[in-house]
Amino acid sequence: MYVTCLANCRSCMSHDLSCYVCHLSYPPRWVIEKHPDKCLDIFLDPNTVHSLPQLEVVEHLKSINPDIALQYLERLVDIWNVNTEDIENSLIILLIERISEEWPAYQGILVSHGVEPSLPGCEPGKLGGLRESLIHFLERLQNYSPSLVIRHLGYEVPLYQELAVLYGRQRDYEKALALYCHVIKDRQKAEDFCHKYFHLDNQIY
Repeated sequence: MYVTCLANCRSCMSHDLSCYVCHLSYPPRWVIEKHPDKCLDIFLDPNTVHSLPQLEVVEHLKSINPDIALQYLERLVDIWNVNTEDIENSLIILLIERISEEWPAYQGILVSHGVEPSLPGCEPGKLGGLRESLIHFLERLQNYSPSLVIRHLGYEVPLYQELAVLYGRQRDYEKALALYCHVIKDRQKAEDFCHKYFHLDNQIY
């Protein structure tokens, strides 16, 4: 069945691309690269979105284009309210990986022009949008593993604001406040952090 569908779709791309996911067969690289939006629509179709093995879809898309995998994960979370730990971890870790790929070029610009770094999420190009999304999902999502994400942050990219959010989730309040006060040097963020977590630990001040 898959071979027949593949032949039909290769000969005429106006055919229904959903044939690629019959029997859990995924579109090959050339189809996804040429028609990423149509393929995403199929993976996220109401009739297939919950029946397909989502983590396998993520790995298949990552092997072709990580940005397409990122779109898939973001839509799973935002549109379909898929909130499993594995999916949330995958989304956040992929964002970190993409930021790490974009960071060296940004660091080169800072050094060559002798300028200070932009505020988190305001960096030029793709980097700013990726970092804005990462901070958004770290603050919003509830089921990811902070300890796992911290291990993926590493030390090469200074994602201090993200690390402070993660320390807060782990209730490592002193570490989070140390970052806000001494590294990020943002008194308002430190005060906002205290207000946010006061109900969990009234000694935080």
